[in-house]
Amino acid sequence: MTDLYLGPGCRAVLPGDAAQLDAQIWMRPSPIWEHRLIHVRDWRAVIVGERCALEACWDDVMAALGRGHTNALANIPGVHSGIFWHEGAHASIWWRDRFGRIPWQHRTRPALAASTDPEVIGALSRRDELNPLRVSDFLAGGHANDRADFALNVERLRPGEVARIRSHGAIALGSWWRARADALASAPPSPQRRAEVASMLHRHLERGARVLSEPGSWLALSGGLDSATLLGLSPHPSRTRTLTLDLDPGERQRAGALARSLGARWEPISIEARWPLRHPSHHLSAAGWGPHAHPDLGWFFEALCELRARLDEPLSTLVTGHGADDALWIPPRVWLSDRVEHRATVDLLDAARHLGAAPLAGAALGALTDRLGLRAYREHYRPIAPVSPSWLRALPYASPATLEPVALRFSRFRAARLHTWNWEMIMRSLARIARQANLRLLTPFLDARVWDLSLELTPAELVEGGRQKAPLRRLGQRLPTQVRRRPKRGSFDVLVERGLADKELNRALRLMVDSQLARHRMIDEANFHNALADYLARPVPGPPWRGSWEIWRTLAAELWLQNHRRWVAANST
Repeated sequence: MTDLYLGPGCRAVLPGDAAQLDAQIWMRPSPIWEHRLIHVRDWRAVIVGERCALEACWDDVMAALGRGHTNALANIPGVHSGIFWHEGAHASIWWRDRFGRIPWQHRTRPALAASTDPEVIGALSRRDELNPLRVSDFLAGGHANDRADFALNVERLRPGEVARIRSHGAIALGSWWRARADALASAPPSPQRRAEVASMLHRHLERGARVLSEPGSWLALSGGLDSATLLGLSPHPSRTRTLTLDLDPGERQRAGALARSLGARWEPISIEARWPLRHPSHHLSAAGWGPHAHPDLGWFFEALCELRARLDEPLSTLVTGHGADDALWIPPRVWLSDRVEHRATVDLLDAARHLGAAPLAGAALGALTDRLGLRAYREHYRPIAPVSPSWLRALPYASPATLEPVALRFSRFRAARLHTWNWEMIMRSLARIARQANLRLLTPFLDARVWDLSLELTPAELVEGGRQKAPLRRLGQRLPTQVRRRPKRGSFDVLVERGLADKELNRALRLMVDSQLARHRMIDEANFHNALADYLARPVPGPPWRGSWEIWRTLAAELWLQNHRRWVAANST
């Protein structure tokens, strides 16, 4: 990533290859994100992000920023973050892209230090106390949306936010972009409307898929609908290079069959399905990143290293299907509640055949509660939900239910999710993969236009014929019928099951012998050991255990705390 550094506090740990742009502003280029320097009269800016953003016309935006109108940044397409300043002045503006793809962290004491480089902020914060609320929220699923980072003296800029340094050194925070939540009516969409949505989605995804025809570009192909759609949208599917992490025989078989059907080049990469946390020093040494949020990180890095070792051509760009679920998938219970609310009998009968009567009864009860005006009464007298996971001492973040139609509540939920720490940790995981593998990571489903379109879609438009991601399935003309009709198979619990393979369970037990989480009174050690014992005693064949994800987060946070303690000791000598 082309890293940016701002403030006198960065000077002590600034990398030696950083180039100074102005007083207390530095840049350190690398091939992951491109950059552009802009000069308009006495105004200066350094922009990092996608090519479409860098090639846009910035003259009017620079003039608007000079007048303090930061909303003008929304006129620039794509992912972009940067710093804006007046030559010779100490006041500056810096902003974060609308999806949080480019991390921005800052600390104000003893001197301002802001950077897109978490390693610098981590080095500056090695003596700061850890934020126990942030770690507890991570254990509970990351639903909080505050700015406080894992170190008490560090904050993040949330996606779409801008920070301004006043002349006296204070920082003012605001937003230059907010996700819209426009889905209101949820009447049955007409065939023309469904075709229009699919056409718009096709245009938005086509730009990202076009990259697959460039030299050095590879597609991470899982055999599922998301990555398969990107392969189908490639200008030349038969010349597209694809790779598959060989973690699951079924996934390997589906991906291979899909690649052969379209004539694409396919490289299955054998990865030992062991615990990706077994090399903590490899990817957990920087405290600024926080705990390891996703198993993909360890596997992707090893896969890309193995592929590069046997290739005679460059591997410079990796295209993935990350973000499709967030934009185009709806929880079945939410969809059922919306269909009950609108008395969509045909849809409900189809749902009863596929899901059974119990989910339908729960949705009907919720709709009846809303219709009778009893929602507020119910929420007032509802007992406090039990702590989840059960071994967590602090209560997880929770928000009260709102008295709004289901479609609007769901739309607001998706818009607000961009500010949650769960989203932040996913974006940090993607940034880690790009940094470690030294490549450009493209995610077409995180395109701003795709996300804006998704926020306008109603629950009825996301499901068609009982199948999720209806707009995406309409784009699969090139795909085999079994791919277009395949139900969603991905599951975090399945992924975690692979990460907690049997040969790694002893490592997990040893890790919790002297638990730092228990020392910080974040978890009840006895309760966790009981849950871990239940996990170990479960039958190996069968469906994934629903607590796998909670156990993963606890082990990841424990390893991060232990490694952070060693890292602090090593860097303070």
